[in-house]
Amino acid sequence: MRLEVRGSVNALSPEVSPLFSPNQKWTPCSFTCVKNSMKNLFLATIFIGAFLLFQIQPLVGKITTPFFGGSASIWVTCMFFFQSFLLVGYIYAHIVSKFSIPKQVIIHFILLLCCFLFLPVSVELFHLGAIEVSPQISILATLLFSVGAPYFLLATSVPILQKWFSVIKPNADSDNYYFYAFSNAGALLGLLSYPFFVEPKFSIDSQKIIWTISFLLYAFMLLYIAFLALKSGKAARKVSEFKWTKKTLLTQLYWLSLSLTGVTLLLSITNAITQNIPPVPFLWVLPLVIFLATYIISFSRRQLYYRWMTVALFIPSSICAVVLYFTSTVFDVYSQFIIYCITLAFGCMICHGELAGSRPSEEYLTKYYLIISLGGFLGGLIVSVISPAVFDEYLELPAGIVLTMSLLLLGSVNSSRDVSFFTILRAKQISLFFGIGIFAGLFFFLHTSYTKFDLFTSRNFYGTLSVKDIKIDGVNERRLVDGMTSHGAQSLDSKTKHVPLAYYSYESGIGLVLTELKKSKNLNMGVIGLGAGTLAAYGGRGDSIEFFELNPDVVRVANNYFTYLSDSPASIDITLGDGRLSLSKRYESSSLFNVLVVDAFSSDSIPKHLLTLEAFQLYWRHLSDDGVLALHISNRYLDLLPVVKAAAEKMGARLMYFSQDNSAVEGASANWVFITNNDSLLSNSTLRNNSNDVIVERSGEVLWVDNFSSLFHVLK
Repeated sequence: MRLEVRGSVNALSPEVSPLFSPNQKWTPCSFTCVKNSMKNLFLATIFIGAFLLFQIQPLVGKITTPFFGGSASIWVTCMFFFQSFLLVGYIYAHIVSKFSIPKQVIIHFILLLCCFLFLPVSVELFHLGAIEVSPQISILATLLFSVGAPYFLLATSVPILQKWFSVIKPNADSDNYYFYAFSNAGALLGLLSYPFFVEPKFSIDSQKIIWTISFLLYAFMLLYIAFLALKSGKAARKVSEFKWTKKTLLTQLYWLSLSLTGVTLLLSITNAITQNIPPVPFLWVLPLVIFLATYIISFSRRQLYYRWMTVALFIPSSICAVVLYFTSTVFDVYSQFIIYCITLAFGCMICHGELAGSRPSEEYLTKYYLIISLGGFLGGLIVSVISPAVFDEYLELPAGIVLTMSLLLLGSVNSSRDVSFFTILRAKQISLFFGIGIFAGLFFFLHTSYTKFDLFTSRNFYGTLSVKDIKIDGVNERRLVDGMTSHGAQSLDSKTKHVPLAYYSYESGIGLVLTELKKSKNLNMGVIGLGAGTLAAYGGRGDSIEFFELNPDVVRVANNYFTYLSDSPASIDITLGDGRLSLSKRYESSSLFNVLVVDAFSSDSIPKHLLTLEAFQLYWRHLSDDGVLALHISNRYLDLLPVVKAAAEKMGARLMYFSQDNSAVEGASANWVFITNNDSLLSNSTLRNNSNDVIVERSGEVLWVDNFSSLFHVLK
């Protein structure tokens, strides 16, 4: 193709790209290449921005988790922060899009400069503490000061860039929604790459550096586009005001409800999954990947959402999910994960498919995104803030399922235009109506059966608690249940109520070790994790026991519904707060325990920050020379023995391991590991005859440190 000089051209006209010489003769083929070049530049910038936007989420969540006790609710609160900033970003984009492009560029440039003040990312620098104020408020404030500015810029840039492109290339409705799907693809890759590539290969410090460098690359691309926009001298087209008629208001409420419901399903299912497994990036990421994938499918050029086929799959999967909700303890981790993820996939496909099917034309683009982000914000608000304050249980999941079915029923009735299909549609709608009734009835039946023995229930940031009075083999017993897992029990018979039960019985590993220690010295014991206060039963006169408990509701339950603490003649103290953080604030010589017990359960989830090498070294410094570090590692889904063994070897200490299955004496079914250099204890014949050989079948060393840890190596 021969090019001839024919004068200068506008840098950002739809036909010409500044990537080429300004003095050229242009053919139709040239125009196509230029359009594609311009489009690819915007696509690349949007893709990288979305990638970084969703890479920072699991990274910051992982950094933040240890500061707030490893609770599953930490990620839900983080997601609420991200949804809130997406909403603020879309509000900003909607307002700024009314200005001329030069004004938009100036405002965006100032915002970009502010971001550089918060790089590199440093959550530790802005951590405010979790006990002095509400944990949710503390997390939100920490995230605001640490990643708020860069995250806000990334959240605003996607709709802003799409708006700029719509000005450069008019009448591009399909391209703009294609960009929306493409940005979700960048987000999807950002999420998938984290647990499978980034987390296993890079330390947290390295991840922060890589993310910061990538953000600088994105900033350079953004500045280049801004320079081209300024050079063009074009003013943004005026967008006609949205007419808030009765019909459009109902449509907007429908969009809002669909977006809200999708996010509610996402967060409630993530909550359900991480009640029994430690809240880690992989378990955060996969539900979010499913959520984004349904967006991509729904907003792709060829929509792949088939309403009634999706409904036919969603109803049975949601019924399975509600059964699993009450019977999770009898399912393995993989079955739970699959059932919940299938329910999430079909539920979000309905919400996002209906959203895509009712999307407006390009002139309402930013307002449409604004309504979707507002729905996401409200969904996060409901799950992370309102529900813990209103409900004693996790009711968001069944509520989200019912709401999904109800919105689908509403949408199908509204779309029934063709009289020839009226009979068929009515039959499907009646079937859906009965499906809602069956689901609600099943949930009510299972909920009534599960809670009929409840004496007390509560829910807060750290999870759900219930106290149940039950009868086993004719013996009345009171149990503390966290989520679906029993965390302590006490006999209601006045003659035997002082006897420790469950994991702490006299025949268990901790029972045998404490009995032997008490023969030669008084106990000065620290316990991370209060539970029902069962270990207080081992305290006698002259003994002192200090419990470290993160959840204030557990303290209330142990004092008001169990008598282990009040019946013990030992000196009992309770320190409210994360055990590791509480110990780190003390002088090492101020509390030299001869026994330190780590029994910090959150259902079957032991917070990882309590099992890193740095944590073990901290425990070790607070023990006397002949002290014993005891760890309760009973877990249905994780094999934690290799982690403990690797840490003990690193510290030059020796192990005793007690593993007793359900065939053991009633209440002795538990796995305990003891780390010590106490020779008399290690050679004790009673303990040696009851302990197990430490055999680690997994290959390689599984050493967790604060800067690097992964669950993949310890999944059963």
